[in-house]
Amino acid sequence: MRGCAAPAIEDTKLLENTILNVFKLKDRDYLIPAIDWFNRGTASLNIFNSFICYFIVIDTISEILDKGKANFGLDYSLKTKEQIKQDKIKCIRNKIDLLLKEDPIRFVEVAYSECNLSTSRKIRILLERVFGESHSFINDMFKKKGKYSLYDIRNRIAHGDFSFTDVDEVKIVKKRFHEIKNISYELLIRIIFQINKDEKIPKWSNKHTAALEMSDPRSIQVTSHLNIFPNKDWKINSEWIE
Repeated sequence: MRGCAAPAIEDTKLLENTILNVFKLKDRDYLIPAIDWFNRGTASLNIFNSFICYFIVIDTISEILDKGKANFGLDYSLKTKEQIKQDKIKCIRNKIDLLLKEDPIRFVEVAYSECNLSTSRKIRILLERVFGESHSFINDMFKKKGKYSLYDIRNRIAHGDFSFTDVDEVKIVKKRFHEIKNISYELLIRIIFQINKDEKIPKWSNKHTAALEMSDPRSIQVTSHLNIFPNKDWKINSEWIE
């Protein structure tokens, strides 16, 4: 059986409008590295590598925004040095309340990575701009499920705290893998096609067609659903017989 997509007229109109939106995006060339990282994540056979690649998609775009190289049509204003300093102070004070007494070493690690390097701040701002402040993707990224958030898992893999030889750690990554992939995919789609956070991503009808060849009357074909066969008379006509 050979199958192919069978888009309706409405689908072609959707495709046309979508493509036109791409050309309206002035900063689209800055997305090429992020798209490349997404493709690398899809191609990798190692789930740890794939997870990191999908995370880098998000990290790359947030860094471009933060450096002011592009804004991708998002409502994003750069902060002054003083505002950035105050954000760091606020972040460190928050970590003091959460971690300092219970785990001073962890406090230093987290305060440096999340407050001084501020990767998490950049990513949070990006996700809020693209998806909205209350979107589930933000909770997935920063709120712990069990012991880890997606951001925690990224840090564990990147710093070598998770090992591919540890079955339990591999299970943790596999369980959350679809979440990081979904975030990076929808992030790219919404930015590339300029889809507002209040709009749903448009989908095509997903209709397909298949060709069935059965020239030998001794052949047998089995199907789980009769709808794939045309609704017509299957009686053998005399003109078919030579």
